[in-house]
Amino acid sequence: IAGLVALIVAVVTAGTMLALYRSVLSPFLKLRRSMIAAAAHPDRAEDYQIRERPRNEFGDVFQAHDEMLARVAESKRTDQLRAEEHARFLARHDPLTGLPNRDFFLEHLRQALPAACERGEQVQVQVLNLAGFSAINGALGQNVGDRVLIEVARKLNQGVSAGQFVARLGGDEFGIVSAGAVSPAQAAEHAERILAGIEHPLVIDGNEVRPRGRIGIA
Repeated sequence: IAGLVALIVAVVTAGTMLALYRSVLSPFLKLRRSMIAAAAHPDRAEDYQIRERPRNEFGDVFQAHDEMLARVAESKRTDQLRAEEHARFLARHDPLTGLPNRDFFLEHLRQALPAACERGEQVQVQVLNLAGFSAINGALGQNVGDRVLIEVARKLNQGVSAGQFVARLGGDEFGIVSAGAVSPAQAAEHAERILAGIEHPLVIDGNEVRPRGRIGIA
């Protein structure tokens, strides 16, 4: 009798353990493996979704888990695209002012020259720098100097008309490219307007700064 009871208990226990394993432990371990793998490779989180779902509470958990992995993968792809776009932007733009940089300026000029020649137009290149800019940096600090550059860049960008291209070439130097039927007199008049626009006094941290520019034209 004791042996029979022990056998019954063993069979019931084994059956109960097997049922618990299939209904609770196995799904839990499957969920655990999926989460660990997705955490190790978040950019491929969707690859670790649990396709087979039991028709119980674990099925609901697996579905929520898969939806979360899909959102994680989508977020990683979005972040990667933003990072790539930002890297492309920084490769061609000045990080301080946001204007195109020297490389982008030269690239634009290489494209503008042959296109203007084909149309029988002229290309006007203006290079502007700030007179005495090093004195501003030396007297008031680089932070004030940077804000002067940002303000000058903003004014130049605001004054851009159709067909004009403005860039920061480096330091206190800016470049402007225009294509069209522009006479030397019109180019000089445009340069005077640029200089007048940037030479208004600026108040930065309680200091009045008067930028002065010089322009060369080709």
